[in-house]
Amino acid sequence: MAFYIFTFSFFRNWMYDIAIENQPSFALTEEQLLALRCIAFPLYVFGVVFVISSSWALGIVGTYNGDYFGILMEKRLTQFPFNVLNNPMYVGSTLIFLAHALWRASPAGILLSAWVWIVYKTFCVLFEEPFTGQIYAEAERLRRKASKRKQTAPGSPMLHPDDVKLLSSFTTAEVVEWLGGIGLAQYATNFTSNHVDGEVLLSLNDASLREDIGIASLGHRFKVLKAVKQRLGEEKKLQHFEMKLNKWTGEREAIERAISETADLKVLSKLKEQVVSRINKLAATTAM
Repeated sequence: MAFYIFTFSFFRNWMYDIAIENQPSFALTEEQLLALRCIAFPLYVFGVVFVISSSWALGIVGTYNGDYFGILMEKRLTQFPFNVLNNPMYVGSTLIFLAHALWRASPAGILLSAWVWIVYKTFCVLFEEPFTGQIYAEAERLRRKASKRKQTAPGSPMLHPDDVKLLSSFTTAEVVEWLGGIGLAQYATNFTSNHVDGEVLLSLNDASLREDIGIASLGHRFKVLKAVKQRLGEEKKLQHFEMKLNKWTGEREAIERAISETADLKVLSKLKEQVVSRINKLAATTAM
C-alpha cells in the first residue's frame, strides 16, 4: 500500500507539471514575477516542513496505511505539526502545489491547487476524520475493557484510588480519548484545536460548548456535561473510599498489635467483633 501511494504521488506530481507547462502563464514584468516568487518561496518552505514533520511523527506505516489496517499509534498525535494544524500533511501538500503555480505564474496551476485543497478537505471532513476518530475511540474502548478484566481477575490487586488520574489533570490528548469513550469522537478536532485539557474541560458550560467549541447539538452538549458530572462524582467516591481505607488500615494494624500482645479471650472476642464491624462498613463503602 505504501509503495502504491508513494508511486502514484510521483505520477500525480508529474501530471501536474505537464498541465502547467502546456497552459499559458500570466504576462508579468520581471518585477512582478520576482514579487510573486517571493510569496511562493516561503509557501514552499512551510509546505515542505509540514509534510516532512508529519511523516516523521507518523512514521512510514502511520503515514501510508497504519489507520486503515488497524495499526494505530499509542494515542492520537498532539505534538508539532499536529498541535498547529488538524491536517498538516494535506495543508503542506497543497502549499507545495500552490508555490509551484505561483513560481511559474500559472493560472492553471493555481486552479489545480485549489482543486487539490477541495479534494483534500472534502475527503478529510467526510471520511478520514470521522473514521480516524471512530477507530481510536474503539481502540480506547477495548483497552478500557481489557484493563477492567485485568483489574477484576481473581488474585489481582485491588485498584487503588491513587491509580486513577483526576479529570482536572487530564492533558488534551487524554481529554480526546475520554471524549471517544463517551461516544463523541467526532468532536476530537474541536477539542484539540481549542487546546481543551482537563482544567479547561471542567470550566466549560452549555454556552461555551456551543459557541467556543462548536458543538451545535443540544443532546451532545448535554452528554458532555453529564459525563463530566458523573466522572467528578466517581472521583469523589474514590476519594471517600481512600479515606475509609486509610482509616481501616490504621485500625487493622492496631488490632493486629493488640492480638499479638494479649492472650485474654475476652479481649480477643471484643477485637474480633471490631474486625467484623469494620469489614462490614468497608464492604458497604465499596458498594457505594
